[in-house]
Amino acid sequence: MANQKEQKIRTMTSIDKIGIPRRRLLLKRLVQGLFGLGALAAMVPFVRVLLPSRSQVLEVSIEKLAVDETIYVEWLGRRVLVRRNAVVPIATDARFPLKDSESQQSIQPDNVVKAHRAIREDVFVAYAHCTHLGCEVRPDSEGFSCPCHQSRFDRAGRVLKDAIAPANLSVPHYRFVSHKTLQLYRPS
Repeated sequence: MANQKEQKIRTMTSIDKIGIPRRRLLLKRLVQGLFGLGALAAMVPFVRVLLPSRSQVLEVSIEKLAVDETIYVEWLGRRVLVRRNAVVPIATDARFPLKDSESQQSIQPDNVVKAHRAIREDVFVAYAHCTHLGCEVRPDSEGFSCPCHQSRFDRAGRVLKDAIAPANLSVPHYRFVSHKTLQLYRPS
């Protein structure tokens, strides 16, 4: 009997000796794993910035947009303005001479008509940032104006000759999905 007790004690002692390093190893691996998961979680925002945006296409409803009304939408980190214009003649007004009336130096897609810088005459789409310092332009009765340095643009986003802004408002890539919906997209 005493021999069995002694053997049992020896067996438990040897298991304890073996178990202690295993527990340490287990705890060590657990802490390392949790640290690795924390490091990955901390890196997610930095990696997300490098990846392309999931929504590179945005559909905008213009159904309820009244004449001379402007809406702003966020797309790819920039504000885009959509304005419904009353159909106006393309000829420029002599009172308001333009820097680039033919839109030769403008940033705009090839599918827009250069004379009125839009696909359809009644809807104008452009980035809402002045080409001078990037201030957000505001609509007014004759087109758009920059509140920072008073640059003025006509209804087609063309900069007036006496303005500080160097170029016309930039036009993003867009297309009409239907008569009441337009789609902003990034070209491939």
